[in-house]
Amino acid sequence: IDIAATPTPDNSSLLKDSGFKIITGEVPTVYVIWLNMREKAIQDVRVRKAISMALDREGLAKSLRLGQAVAAESILNIGGPGYDPGYTCNSYDPDGARKLLAEAGYSDGLELKMIWTPGGAGDVGMIADAEWFQRNLADVGITATIEVLDIGTFFNMMNQGMPDGAHMLQISWGENSFNWLDAILPTSALPPNGYNSGYYENPEVDQLLEEARKSADEAEMVSKLHKIRDIVCNEAAYIPTHSPLGVVATSPAIENFVLAPQHWPDMAIVDKR
Repeated sequence: IDIAATPTPDNSSLLKDSGFKIITGEVPTVYVIWLNMREKAIQDVRVRKAISMALDREGLAKSLRLGQAVAAESILNIGGPGYDPGYTCNSYDPDGARKLLAEAGYSDGLELKMIWTPGGAGDVGMIADAEWFQRNLADVGITATIEVLDIGTFFNMMNQGMPDGAHMLQISWGENSFNWLDAILPTSALPPNGYNSGYYENPEVDQLLEEARKSADEAEMVSKLHKIRDIVCNEAAYIPTHSPLGVVATSPAIENFVLAPQHWPDMAIVDKR
């Protein structure tokens, strides 16, 4: 093997010990949790915020992903317009999560169903992520079950909308533009027209997305995107969790490989001794 893309964090160590060079860098990706707004418990913003505050994103990035990810709390991804690495929203606070759940009437606990997938190209360790979040949720009194679907079935389900009894799902998305938000946020993307699989509806967000697309300059566009980001945060409508680093292992025979801040490398400049 000359080049191995997206090795798992533990395999990265094995490859490095075998003489491979491990190249990492930022790519425009963020993992986001969709919440099903048709489920009674999820309709309470206190429950949605409690879910977000229960998640130990920093721990996942450091201990589970072994540093090959960074915590994320913004719907605006790394490498995309308006990204702010210092932005925080409904951050890890188990005590605060328990308080919100009690205020919402769930002091005796809450049962939720998570729909997950092992993922597609570039996804690694997603079931381990789900189990990490499952433990986080249990710590604040939320009992979560995990249903795993293959990636094709998972996207078919997303395009049809989350079924009754399902409360949350997660998949990675993101680009170096914001057009992916058009596929998940507006009412025009409600199933089967898009991947607004949790049935989120907010006319203000619809309008801001339209204005962002028509912006005359970057500053105006970013201003609209920041308003969208803050609305999604305040409503806890979607819950960003982490952004993976791009990871590629190259053998000692490979020269000039550059990991660009995108989902693909330029192989034209690569040499093999």
